[in-house]
Amino acid sequence: MGETYSVADVLAQQLGVSKSDTGLRSISIARIAPNKRNFYPRVEDFEGLKDSIQANGLLEPLTVVPGDGPNTYRLISGENRYRAIRALYEESGFDRRWEEVTCLVLPAMTEEQEQCAVIESNRQRKKSGALLAEEARKLTEIYVKRKEAGEELPGRIRDRVAEALKVSSTKLATLNAIQENLAVPGFVRDWKEERISESVAYEISKLDRETQYRLLDWKIDNHRTLTIGDVKTFDRMWNHCKRSCPHTGGLCPNAERMIRDKFRVDRLSCAGCCEYCLSRLYCATACQYVPKEEQPEPERNKALEDPRLDWKNIKACFQARLQHAREQTGLSRKEFAESIGEYPATYSAWENGNLPGCDRMPKLALALGVTTDYLFGLTDEPGAAVPQPEPAAEEAQPAAPLAWYPATVKPELGQDIIVVDFAGVADDFIYRGDDLLYHGFPWSDVAFWTPAPTEAQQPE
Repeated sequence: MGETYSVADVLAQQLGVSKSDTGLRSISIARIAPNKRNFYPRVEDFEGLKDSIQANGLLEPLTVVPGDGPNTYRLISGENRYRAIRALYEESGFDRRWEEVTCLVLPAMTEEQEQCAVIESNRQRKKSGALLAEEARKLTEIYVKRKEAGEELPGRIRDRVAEALKVSSTKLATLNAIQENLAVPGFVRDWKEERISESVAYEISKLDRETQYRLLDWKIDNHRTLTIGDVKTFDRMWNHCKRSCPHTGGLCPNAERMIRDKFRVDRLSCAGCCEYCLSRLYCATACQYVPKEEQPEPERNKALEDPRLDWKNIKACFQARLQHAREQTGLSRKEFAESIGEYPATYSAWENGNLPGCDRMPKLALALGVTTDYLFGLTDEPGAAVPQPEPAAEEAQPAAPLAWYPATVKPELGQDIIVVDFAGVADDFIYRGDDLLYHGFPWSDVAFWTPAPTEAQQPE
């Protein structure tokens, strides 16, 4: 079972009104007047309330206090029920059935007590944030007056109001900020009618008055249902983009897209207006109102029409010429792969049509004594794998160039040669055969060799 609610119990606790001072009695509807301190909205389904009272009678009495004149009363709670009974009384031709109504009569109160009683009697009402904010404002005014009158009220007034309304102090501060700073009537109406959430209303209340008005225009023009993200985005648009576009006269039509793509931390990473932006020629978010200068297309290089650049031709040519060059060395696939430090399966894949990476191409060309242009079919001349190094300017040129040979071409036994290993180290060596070493390295570690220069070849 839920807790039974009684206005008399609440007033006895909050206002010091004893239950013995209250009582039920029948009062003429004509002697009861509405309360100007009642700020709660009227019921939406007024006709439904009238039908219910007509069918079932008044199930809950009105709550009243003595009025300003003799034998008059003023409503504390039951405003909508009072209006419904009054309408039934007048529409029925003043039927005696509706002439008198049962009321709970409370003793006379001060203005502050009466306002508290109106709020307390509506405690069980389902309330919007705007209604809670209005309750908080009125209760705050009452507590301030009571404190100014000399009454001791321990603790902060905000905490007392929050406790009376059964909400947290943080929520109360949020509601107060909305009520104080939400300046645009359209947004105030949306908040009261719960067309925007409390969090969105609070975000709007952080904006200055002009920005709030511009936000409302933007919302209406774009048929938007505002979210917190929309409010933040518009705030950035209004403060960082051009407010008066030279093409449309209003806010930059590209503003939302620009904020989405170019806003970083607290500023735009671009000029803020395509009219002045130097990168608009290639910017993906450039405004449609600023024409981009047409750049002339570069003339197509005729080399691109060469059939040798066809990918299928390149692969077929490379496969055939690599195999032919390797066969000229007299080595099998496995032997040649091992001689250049590659796995046999990797090398076999190259001869079967898979192209090696760019880091392997120079090694293949040098090891086979051909050029990469030859392997790719760009020339039919195998060429020399290692061009002659140009000596320094202060050194004399040799009388005759020396020819370099890949290690796959064997020198004569006992021949005095210069060898270069795969690490690029050159050394003198007298060839003694494949089974002999030079300085601890096997012949398979040799990349290239050339006969040692003769006296005729020595520099002058």
